Amino acid sequence: MFENLFKHLHISKKVSLAGLGLMLLGVTVAIPLLMQNQDNRSRASASSTLSFTPVTSSPMQKKVGDTITLSFEINPGTNLVSFIQYVIKYDSTKLQLSSNPISVNTASFPDILDGPILGTDNGSATLTQTVSIGADPSKAIITTSKVATITFNAIGMTGETPTAVSFGNKTQVLSLSNNDGANENVLSSTNPSYIVIGPGSAPTQSPTQPPTPTQSVCKVGTNSFSTNTDCGNGNTRYATYTCYDGFSGKLGDPTSCKSSSLWQQYAQDACKGRTSCSVSPIIPTPTISVPTPTLAPFPSISCKVGVNSLRLIDSCGGNKFQTVSYACYDGKQGIAGGPTACKPANVWVEYAQDACKGRSSCSVNPNVPTPTPKR
Repeated sequence: MFENLFKHLHISKKVSLAGLGLMLLGVTVAIPLLMQNQDNRSRASASSTLSFTPVTSSPMQKKVGDTITLSFEINPGTNLVSFIQYVIKYDSTKLQLSSNPISVNTASFPDILDGPILGTDNGSATLTQTVSIGADPSKAIITTSKVATITFNAIGMTGETPTAVSFGNKTQVLSLSNNDGANENVLSSTNPSYIVIGPGSAPTQSPTQPPTPTQSVCKVGTNSFSTNTDCGNGNTRYATYTCYDGFSGKLGDPTSCKSSSLWQQYAQDACKGRTSCSVSPIIPTPTISVPTPTLAPFPSISCKVGVNSLRLIDSCGGNKFQTVSYACYDGKQGIAGGPTACKPANVWVEYAQDACKGRSSCSVNPNVPTPTPKR
């Protein structure tokens, strides 16, 4: 009996040792496999780039009122791009989205999953949209491809510092590559577009030399001013004025409805430069463009003349606006238009240029008349 018991224990011991050996062998094989999987995951790389086109070494040059069209493309690098959520940032005081602002390249991205959605990000306006290649993985983007085209209207001058159209931090690109995670953002870099916006075009005018007054003390500007025909909220439809040189005029029409301060500003603009001196500058009627005077040069002084900044406000459709705000280089500021006005951008630009004509950043500035604001 003891002999049979001994054999049973001996056989059980061999079985246990064999099981232990198999377990150790399994661990030995599993550890390298796990390390290999971890190594494969660590080799996943973000190599996709989003860029606005055309890519130039210097900013685009545009004018207020121009239409600006920008395309952007994806360079997938080593990724297999299947999904893009792009967040486009821009300065809404310089650029305004067109009525149909975004056009997706549906040949490469047939599925529009979301958007466009308008928002803000740290003071910048944004447009967000999500697109994908659809359910067919064979359509993954493996070469540089156009994503979409976005269209703006230029509404404000930038000065010497260009405005940027760029991609926000929440922009995301996903890939179908085995080495890329399902929700891993493989976007490595972006390239923005830079734009300089100057004043719009205006008719070419011949310069004339401003005349010299014949007396040392002269009264200049508006001599008398009044408003009539109330249209509600303290506003009126008409205003009349007389300048110190005897010139008089009437502003407004049956559709006008403006405050007394705004009418007075228009009258001051119409009478600017008109003097009580016996010799007065020859000034055209307010509806005629005023020639640009030739400023006498100042040694070693650089003078800037005309419009310093301009902004179009309250779009009323078709690249038209109700109001223009402008500032001249001599510090003069003005606002023209109102709820009943609706004029093309180039008309407002021309008005601002007329209002700032001859106004210089130099300390000595000739008295140059400004035409009556266009209603």
